[in-house]
This record gives sequence, structure tokens and C-alpha cells, in this order.
Amino acid sequence: MRIAFAWVCAAFLASPGVIAAPLGWDVLNFPPSSGMTSFQAAGEGTSILFVNSFPNAMRSSDGGATWKALPGSTSSYNGFGQPAVFPAAGQPNSVYRLTHVYDSGTFTDHQFLWFSSDAGETWNQVSEIKAPAPYYGFGTLAPIGSQPGLVIAELTADRGGFTGYTIWPVALARSTDGGRTWAVIDGTSAPGIYYVGLSSSTYNRRGLYLADNGKGILRSLDSGATWQSVTIAGNVDGLWVDALNASLVYARWSGKLWASDDAGLNWREVPTPDYTDNSSDYNAFTLAVDPDQEGRVYALSRSAGLFASSDAARSWQRVTVTGNYRVRTIAQVARRNGKRSMLSISDEGILSRDLDAAPRGMALGTDLWWNPAESGWGLSITQHESLQMFAVWFTYDELGKPTWRFIPGGQWVDATTFVGQLCMSRKPPQSVLGSFGFPPTVTVVGTATLKFTDGNNGSAEFAFTGGPSVRLPIQRMTFGAPAPQAPWPADLYFNKSQPGWGLGVHQQYRNYFVTWFLYDEAGAPTWLFVPDARIPTASTPPIIGDVYRASSAAGAAYAARSVTVTKVGSIVVGANSREAVAQGIRSSFNYTIEGMNGGEDLDAMEF
Repeated sequence: MRIAFAWVCAAFLASPGVIAAPLGWDVLNFPPSSGMTSFQAAGEGTSILFVNSFPNAMRSSDGGATWKALPGSTSSYNGFGQPAVFPAAGQPNSVYRLTHVYDSGTFTDHQFLWFSSDAGETWNQVSEIKAPAPYYGFGTLAPIGSQPGLVIAELTADRGGFTGYTIWPVALARSTDGGRTWAVIDGTSAPGIYYVGLSSSTYNRRGLYLADNGKGILRSLDSGATWQSVTIAGNVDGLWVDALNASLVYARWSGKLWASDDAGLNWREVPTPDYTDNSSDYNAFTLAVDPDQEGRVYALSRSAGLFASSDAARSWQRVTVTGNYRVRTIAQVARRNGKRSMLSISDEGILSRDLDAAPRGMALGTDLWWNPAESGWGLSITQHESLQMFAVWFTYDELGKPTWRFIPGGQWVDATTFVGQLCMSRKPPQSVLGSFGFPPTVTVVGTATLKFTDGNNGSAEFAFTGGPSVRLPIQRMTFGAPAPQAPWPADLYFNKSQPGWGLGVHQQYRNYFVTWFLYDEAGAPTWLFVPDARIPTASTPPIIGDVYRASSAAGAAYAARSVTVTKVGSIVVGANSREAVAQGIRSSFNYTIEGMNGGEDLDAMEF
């Protein structure tokens, strides 16, 4: 493990802990094509994958290592994100697909329906299928059973557009003979008026939901035999049905996630899975239902931040610390080789993450923790994807002066308990802002144990060698109002050439809480804080805010009593984007403290 901070405890350098490799995603190979717009897993307990790509739809039987074009297939219209194949519900080896052939002589497009009973190893062409007038063709299919059987399909139409030729799904059709003949389902929208989209559930075909921008949601709870209209207050751009309970449905509209426990009659707003990974209010998170457990659902951000819920999206548990890929709004939980995997698409390829791997610790992210019953002190935790953590404890000495101790890493001794050395740092006496360039003296003063009951609550115990043991309840501090994420990533920052001080940047939505740990005139550790730092414009750095100093009443050390705060200056942090920081591009830091001005370069700390 690399520790770029020069002032870590020597014992930690000698024994960095059990976590060394980042816990990220596996990237499966790209198929040999000029683009990939969707994927689908099929086959029970196998490594079979399908992708819709250009110019051909492709199949892999070895988890993406090699790819083979599907017979008689070119990548048909079917829209962005359109699957290449459509598994029958509850029968993963029974797979349908659509192909098309364009006749340049008659300027007509012919669609053909295919069926496979062995997860795509072999195929039989069912028939050419023709959409009922006045529709153009077929989009997404929802097969209810094996061939021949019941199939629900989107009907498409030419809605015009900038080029004069734009194909969109606009209605639904139903076939009871495996796709040979079709009937339009009453109650859907007329061609050329609304966009509609069939729910993306691979596992539950009894509950079918149709997203209809402009009219609401059309639903069926009897495999498409009858349909009812459900009114909602927005334009739906995503629908997901629970794998085991057809009345449990999730939707996305107006930039928010929603859930219904009664088949769409009533809706509750889903809490935002994470306040530091919500890069836009449109398609910020996509959902994927679990195939095995009712009410278990996953949320995936556009940067591959993954969150899990076991209570039908009422609460979320972080699975990854940070997102490190740019993904599209497509996600699926699939059974692969006897395990559940989360699959998605990024610019690098198909992403796969094992959901059944034993946890090596808790994914907490970077944030502030405190005890609201004893305000005035706090614990800054910075965590990277490896689950390694760097924590700074902001507290007070016996005179009530602000001081800090730090935990420069450690190890997860079990899934919920993190243990590391507790360290203290000092510098030679000099002016407060003149001490940056002097190396510190670091001393191990004890052991810190952080134990978490869940992702928002826990306890911190600081056991001093030959001294007291301080045990404190902690909970995640809330300081940001819901809003799309601003561009600056929360992390720990310092100057590589000036060890011993640093900034903790904590972010919730568009709000920032900055902690600044440094030294006083005597060289003792002290700290300042910026509780309401913000980016003044909608999307452009820098971060600005007023700086405060806290003090406590005198008494026993490591307690907050009658804390008072005094404004002492301001800061301006020239924030770079997440991508720039990941590439090592430095940020700027300028300050005015009690009439003194200064500035430093900042580097994201590596550990």
C-alpha cells in the first residue's frame, strides 16, 4: 500500500494492514465491433452474455473473453439500450431475439423473430413478423414463457424529427402464439404522440408496466391480459419491477427515484442513495432488481457508484466507496457461475461486480462524524476504494484549546470494526501560517477502534498508551440540502513538499465542510474549520467560505464544553474536476487568516 503522506506513524509503514488492492469492477472484454449499446445475461449459472453492437449483435459463452456474431443478425433499430435478446421470465435458457433486413429495392424493412432453447447456442427462425397498421415495427419484447407462448411487445412508429425519420416505441401489442400474430392492446397512446417504454424487468413478467411520457403509466398484473392506467406527476424515463412481487415497482421521473408498494396506485419518493455521487438530476441513478430476494434493489450512479437496499429502496447501504467509471444508464443483476453479479456498460467495456463476495469491511466514503449531543468536536474520515481509511479526530486539550490526533490507516479486523494506531504530530515553534514547510515529529500515542453498526452510526474508542480511554458514540453529520452534485470530489488534500498539515474536504450535494489541521505558534496541533463552504455558481469552482476557530471551556482533555467559535478569515480553493484530480493535476488553496494572506498548491492524498 502506498502512503504519500510523509508524516505517518512508523509502525503503520511497517504494517500497513490487510487491505492492499482496490475493490473495483472487473472489466470484461469489448466485443469486436464499432460500438455497444446494450447487454443481456442469459442462461442459468453460466457466463453467457449478449450485446447489441454495430454492425452485429454478439454472443459470448465465456464471460466476455471471446465473442461470436449471432446468425442472420445485424444490429437492428430497437433504440439505445435495446437488448439484443429477450429471455423468457423464469426460463433463462429460453431466449427470443429480433433481426431486420432492409430491402433497398422496395425501401422496406423486414423484421424476423428467432427463438433459442439453449441460451443462444442454436437458433430457429420463427417467422417474419409484421406490425399491425399503422405501426412501423417492433421494439422491446417481454416473453412470458417458452416458444410458442405469450409475448408482449413495443410497437414503433416514425415520429419524424430533425432528420425526418425517427423511430420510437409508441404502443403495445400482444401475441398468444409465440409472435406469429399480433393484436394491439387497447388504451396505449396513438402513433407519433408519446414515447412509451416497457418495463425492463428480466425476472417478473406477471407484472408489466409501460412508461408513457405524457400520459402516465399503463400496468398489467396478469401477464398482459388486462391493463389499467396509473396517473403520475411527471414524465417517466425508467421503470423496474421487483423480481418476486409484481406490485412492487420503481420508477424515475423529474430527476428523482420513486417506489410503489401497491402496483402504482400510490408512490413514495426514494431517498437519494448518495449525496456525493449524483452528477446530474437526469438519469443520475439507474436501478437493478435482485433476482432472489423481494425488496432488494441496487442503485448505480453514472460514475459506477453502487448502493444496495434490502427494504424496497427506503434506505441505502453503500457498496462502493467512490465511482471510478463512467457508465450508461443500463444495469442488471444476473446469476453468473452460481453467484450474483452486477453488470453495466462503460466506455471501457462491460463492467461486472461480484455481489456475493464476503465483505472485508464497510464502504463508508468520505464524511464528517460527530455526536450531536456533544457538539463542537468531530471525526473526519477519508476512505478510498480499497476500504483503507485516514481519520482525523478534532477535539480539545485540558485548557480548552483545539487540538487533533490522527489515524493514518489501519485494518478491518472484521466486517464492521476498523483498528489503527492513534498518532500525534508536532512542529517547531513558529508563526501559525509559517510552519507549513517544517517537517513534523510524529508520535504513536495509543490505539483507535472505530466500530460501525450501520453506514451512519457507530462508536469511536481512543485508548491512550498509559493513559485514559475515551469512548464516544458517532453518527454521520448531515449538513447538505439535496441537490445535484457539484464538481469537487470529497477527499484529503495536502502539499507533497510540505508534510504535516492538510485539508479535509467533505461534500454533501452542493455543500462543503472543510477541516484544516495545522499548528499553533508553539508547534502544537490546532485546527480551523469552514462549515458552509460553497461553489458560488452552478457548476464552476472555486470553493469559497469563511474560516472559524473553536475553543472549549477548560477541564478534562478530549471533551467539548461550552464551545465558542470565532471567525478568523476566509479561504478560496481552486477545485479541479474528479477526473483532473485522478490524473494528479494540482489544485490551488488561498487563504486570509487574521490579516495574513497566503497560498499553497494542493495534492490529493494517496493511500
